[in-house]
Amino acid sequence: MLKQITVENFAVFNNITVNLNSGMSVITGESGSGKSVLINALSLINGSRAYKEMIRTGCETATVEAVFELNSIQKNELDKIIKLNKEDEHLVITRTINTNQKSECRINGKINNLSVLTDISSILFDIHGQYENQSLLNQESHIRFLDVYSGDELSDLLDQYNVIQDNYTKLIKEVSEVSGTVKERERDKEIYTYQINDIMDSGILSHDWNEVFSRKKQMDNYENIKNKLSGSILLLD
Repeated sequence: MLKQITVENFAVFNNITVNLNSGMSVITGESGSGKSVLINALSLINGSRAYKEMIRTGCETATVEAVFELNSIQKNELDKIIKLNKEDEHLVITRTINTNQKSECRINGKINNLSVLTDISSILFDIHGQYENQSLLNQESHIRFLDVYSGDELSDLLDQYNVIQDNYTKLIKEVSEVSGTVKERERDKEIYTYQINDIMDSGILSHDWNEVFSRKKQMDNYENIKNKLSGSILLLD
């Protein structure tokens, strides 16, 4: 949930900080008091494009910062995108607009692309307005809604699944690294397939393997047997 939003030198705002608690919060005020400006500031956290015109008159930089408290399901989803530390309970997103240089987007203090912010903000919150497409209508969000509705029981299973999925991904990566390029693997596959078919066609699988192993043992000891037989013949002569 959104715990805090700080807006500095943005439009009509000089420097404000809004702290929010769990449950419903309502911000009211007369027309022109800045309610829509606050929503516009939140839109930057949601991945909207920043414009220099948003900077307060007479200032060179505007900053919007939001602090989110994360639940277990959000942490699992976010970890797939930005790799959170296990002890992280909060996520801090900062958008900075500059007059003389490119604007910045930071997530937990690290600079990130706006596309990354767009991906993670859809997990954190929605801005609902008329004629806007919301995540409720986005099929990619439906599984996350189901996870949240299912609570801790499904969350534990999801954690177990993610561990198994991570191990599987690592194994696939390791196998790919030691098995060469795609072209090399295709070549090896053709060779092994040919060899397997050659063995199957030879009829060797229908042999009496006890007899085969016995014969092999004799062949392995051929030199020793030959020497003993030669010695025996010499003695007899």
